[in-house]
Order: sequence, then structure tokens, then C-alpha cells
Amino acid sequence: MRQRNTIIEMFSTFLSVKDDRGCCTEWQVDQKLKRNMKNEPEPGLDASEQDWIKHWLDALQNPSKPLAIMHLLAYSHEPCYWAVKKLHPHFARRDLTWRDCFQIATEVVNTNPGRIFKNYDRTQSSPKAYTQMRIESKVKEFLLQGRRIDGASDWSLLKSFTAKKRQKTLEAFGIQEPDLSRCLLAWECFVKHYLKIPKEIKKNQRLPEPTPQEFADMITEYNKEQSHWEVKNEVKEKDIRTLLDKCVQALRNSAKIETCSLDDPNVPELSSDDMPAEEEEQEEEWEQIRCVLSQAFADLSQDEQTMLILHYGLELGQREIGIIFGGLEQYKVSRKLAKYKESLLKKLMEWSQDSFSVAITPQDTKIFSKQMHDWLIVHCQTNFRTFLQEKISKDLRDRIDLLILCCIEQLSPKRKLLPEEVAERLKITVNQVHQQLEDSRQYLLEHLKQYVQTTLNLQSSIERLISVDELLLKFIDNFLITAPYANFKKSETIYKIL
Repeated sequence: MRQRNTIIEMFSTFLSVKDDRGCCTEWQVDQKLKRNMKNEPEPGLDASEQDWIKHWLDALQNPSKPLAIMHLLAYSHEPCYWAVKKLHPHFARRDLTWRDCFQIATEVVNTNPGRIFKNYDRTQSSPKAYTQMRIESKVKEFLLQGRRIDGASDWSLLKSFTAKKRQKTLEAFGIQEPDLSRCLLAWECFVKHYLKIPKEIKKNQRLPEPTPQEFADMITEYNKEQSHWEVKNEVKEKDIRTLLDKCVQALRNSAKIETCSLDDPNVPELSSDDMPAEEEEQEEEWEQIRCVLSQAFADLSQDEQTMLILHYGLELGQREIGIIFGGLEQYKVSRKLAKYKESLLKKLMEWSQDSFSVAITPQDTKIFSKQMHDWLIVHCQTNFRTFLQEKISKDLRDRIDLLILCCIEQLSPKRKLLPEEVAERLKITVNQVHQQLEDSRQYLLEHLKQYVQTTLNLQSSIERLISVDELLLKFIDNFLITAPYANFKKSETIYKIL
């Protein structure tokens, strides 16, 4: 795919995918958007991508600028391409082509671009990287949900969906009153009486059909409660089965691809900043995953936790970890790390099996492994990053402007500042720039080293590692590049620069 180079291109062209593998693509110009970009007085064609994104986001609520949403959709096509390129080989079902996944990605943005760009902080990442990350998250969730639905039995599907999502799923499938109330009541009775007495289900075994007694209990419950639901027909087993079949059809339909043309004038109205129900449920599920892994991590021994923290938190290699652990050979460290990760993965898979009653496939195992890997990095780094952030905010407050100017430019090449430029903006000499930056790094190194020794109980063993200062400085430098400077106090000078 050819990258777009000019601001006009970025906000007025759409990617046309001409094959099912994403190999043949072409940027097509929307002349109306192109003219609109040229005629828009602010922020100007020499402004940055960030400025134009902010401009069109602000314009979404302005009735006099109806093309704002289309400009954001045009910009998102490149992040969509890279998101799908990354996700399709690992997460897509076999029946989904690359082009199908690209349509899903563009529909994710089309539904509510304001939500995709929400909370973007220009000091932490480039706009394309942030947008790609947000799109990846939404598309991955869609694909994972589809895999779960495809692999689940009818009964496990009905059992696993929350009450809040049942009505929305049925309405989306086109079921209206009075059938809607009948289906919801039948579904409620199923959830209440199916597997009321837990059966012994082997691992990866699909849930069985309800027993005659369970169907009888559902019928009794339905006929008893129908007056409260304004339903006036008594049912038999055949009727309950028919209603539950409709519910299952609606559930399986919810995993199918739904796309619409980007040129459709009836683009959905943008919602408020309130988080949609689907996003709330996704967040609830991810929170459950984090809780499962956090508990599994806490169940490890202190040494096991320390080894994972050194590897995923401080990014130490296996050889360095072996030295800290008294000369442990590299291959033994490798085996131990694999063993600890396997125990976390096992807990995560057991939770998924219990929650969704879906057979775990080898592909699912790979997905869970990737989720666990990403979680480990965040979990093991959080305390160190928080410690550094607090140290900077408290003890290096007068150096924050310097750190931003010297470090953050690596995420915005167009605004990269030389030491001479930093010196000019801060009204100090170039030597002072170098000296203050190095003093800040050494100060953070000294205190991070003490923090590591104390929290991980490595007072003497970490000294065995000759290169410990070099490794910790590498972690500090990476932190300074990606630090959440938006949370720090910045001067007016810095705001103008960023």
C-alpha cells in the first residue's frame, strides 16, 4: 500500500481494495472532500495531522460542517489497513477474507469516529499509531466474539449472554412485539432452569440439550409469569423450543458482518460521549480477564513473580536474570519462564471454558497466549512507570519542560528539536541542556535501582549484574519517550510547541 504524504490526501482519499488478500490496493480521491480541504480556512494546509484531527472532531457537532465525519473516515483508512494486516492472519475465521476484515475495520470507525479518536493524547503517540491501536482493539473483539459464537452450542450461547444484551440482540434481528416479549420470557426461563442442578461436564465438552424435566420447569415458569410480561398464550415444549431457536438465530446473526457504504448519506448519528452498551460489556469482559490473570499472578511464589517482573517489566534478558538468581543457566531461566507463563495461561483458559462453555481450539490458545503476553508487559511495568512518574512530578518538576522537548520529539519527526533549539526555547546553553538531561537520567537511575532492590528483595543479588545500570537506563529512556506528559504540569511554551 502506498502511503499518503500530503494533508489533503490524508483527509480526502479512500483505500480501494481490489482483491481478497489486500495485495492490490489503490487510493481513490473524493473530489468533494478534496475541495472542502482546500476551502477550509483553518487550521491551514501547513498544519499537522493532529491539528486537522482535532479540527474535524470539533466539527462533528457543527451542523454547518456535514463533511467532518467523512474526513475522519478518510484519515482512518490507512490505520484500518495496518490493523487488518496485523489481525487477519491470527484472528479471522476461515470464511473471512482480508477484504471482509477491512470492511469490518472501516465499519468500526464509521459507526462512531468520535469514539475511535476519543482520549487521543498527542504527547504519547502519533495519531496513526493511536488510531490503529483503537481499531485493532475493536476489530479483535468483533472477531473473537464471532469465534466464540461459531464454536458454541446453542445451549451455551443462550446461557452465556447477559440479560442486558438479550433484548438488544433480538431487536437487532428484527423481532418485534409480541414475539419479542415471548422470546425474552422463554430465554429468562431457560437461564433460570437449565443446569439448575450442575452436571458433570468434561473439559471442552459441549453443553447438552435440556432434560425433559428442565423443559417442564421452563414451561411451568413461562405459563406462570406470562401475565407479568403481557403475554397471553400458554406454551408446550414445542413452543419453548421454537422461541429459543429464534433467540439462537438472533445470537448467531449478531456475529455476521454488517457493512455499509462510506458514501451512504444516511451515516448513523454520532452518539454522546457516554460509553455504548456494547463497549461497556467488552470492558467488563476485559476486566474479568485482567482479574483472572492478576489472581493467577498473585498465586505464584515470590521468586516466580520476581523472574517474570524482571523479564517483562524491566526487560532483562534470560542471561541477566540467571546472574541475579545466583548464576542460573540461561536454558533453565527459559524453562522456568515458560512454566510460569503456562500456569497463567492455564488459569485463563479454565476461566474461559467455565464462562462460555466453548471448546478451546489451538487457535484460541494462541489468542489467549497473546492476550496474556500483552497483559504481562503492562502488569509488570506499571509499578516502575508509576514510580518514575511520581519522581519526576515531585522531584524533577523544574525539568519537565526539558524532558518533553528532549524526548517527546522522537514520536513526532516533523517536530524533532536539536539541542540548540531546546536551549533557545528554554533560554539556557546547549551544555546546560546536556548536563540537566544527564543529571535527570542519573537521578532517576539511582532511585529506580533502590526501588527495584527494595520491592523485589534484591538488595545484594542485583549487584552481581555488572550491566544493571545500563539496563535500567534503557528502561528509563524508553519511559521518557512514552511518559504521560499530559498528566504533568507544562508551561505555556510547551503547549505551543506540542
